[in-house]
Amino acid sequence: MAATGGERRLVALDGVRGLAIAGVVLFHVTNATSSSRGAKVLTRVTGAGWLGVELFFALSAFLITSQLAKRPDGGDYAARRLRRIVPMYAFVLVLFLVVTPLAARALHTHGAITDGLPKTDGVRGVQWMFVLMVQNFAMFTRHAFLHPALGVTWSLAVEVQFYVAWFVLMRRSQRFVTRFAVGAIVFAPLWRAGLTLAGVDATRIYVLPVSHLDLFGWGTLLALWHRDATAVDWLRSRWTIVGAGTAFVAWLVFASRPLGETGMTPGQLSVGITIAALLIAACIHRVLTHGGVLDRALRWPALTGLGVISYSVYLLHTAVEHVFRRVVVPHTGLASFVRDHDLAGQLTLFMLVGAVSIALSIVTYQLVERPFMRPSQRRRVLVDLRRDVRPGAHVTS
Repeated sequence: MAATGGERRLVALDGVRGLAIAGVVLFHVTNATSSSRGAKVLTRVTGAGWLGVELFFALSAFLITSQLAKRPDGGDYAARRLRRIVPMYAFVLVLFLVVTPLAARALHTHGAITDGLPKTDGVRGVQWMFVLMVQNFAMFTRHAFLHPALGVTWSLAVEVQFYVAWFVLMRRSQRFVTRFAVGAIVFAPLWRAGLTLAGVDATRIYVLPVSHLDLFGWGTLLALWHRDATAVDWLRSRWTIVGAGTAFVAWLVFASRPLGETGMTPGQLSVGITIAALLIAACIHRVLTHGGVLDRALRWPALTGLGVISYSVYLLHTAVEHVFRRVVVPHTGLASFVRDHDLAGQLTLFMLVGAVSIALSIVTYQLVERPFMRPSQRRRVLVDLRRDVRPGAHVTS
């Protein structure tokens, strides 16, 4: 049976998630240090990988606003999101805050193994903040991501905090929500620029939910305006995409030295995210309302498959990378290969970490994530999205 337009767009959104997680893994794993032209190009390309997190934020805002605009009470959607988020998150918390420390004590005589296990020293005293999903504020106060494997969960905390705020906001009128979203888009870059100019550490700026309000704002506007595609024709215009993309690439090329643990430059942190927000919004809107080359590319099976397991990949890949760098690379021939062939070595490490992360994520998706999903959820998603190809349709996650 041929896929409907709505089903194709559901698959395309999985492709967007796949693209986002590939960028995030590339950003975290590759770290070329040589002065060769290839290494410099790789550094610039991978330096844009942080866009993946911003893409997840915009998608989340679009999906939750689409649902809450249809059902303001949001009870069904909230339950579905909890089933989607909590099981895998609880699994990694237990794995890295309980199992890993116990394993380290049990294997204390095996130095090579225990050295490769993620240490929990950075989270001492704030474990409860991880449980309540407010660990991004602990990272703000301590100027660091705290844990080699759980550092990435700052974005999950920001997303959950956004969900809570939007459940309250969406009880207001659509006009109020629209104005709030526009205000968020204007305010966020001014907030980031002001803190950057004031000399606030980049990590502290980046982990705050306020610093990403423009992405959530764009996602919200896309959902509200999806009923009237003509209202944002300028946003899906290829010239908007090309213009924003060109501006962003130029900013990457001429950007100055990265700041702190974020790996971002002052320009990327203040204005670059704003340009990226426009680019992301234009691309998402085009996928949802227009076919073409972009839609076909995003429905590539390998990319959509990666999108389906992207949540597990996101939560596991930094732990895999940590083990590779601390255990696998030093105790195998990879150490000299990475040292002597910087560009090829970094790409090899990326492929190895990516492959192991994907393999583990397939297992956790099947054993940890799927059992908690409603049996009829996927079917209902497909039914809802069949009406998604025309203005006025709704989208669900």
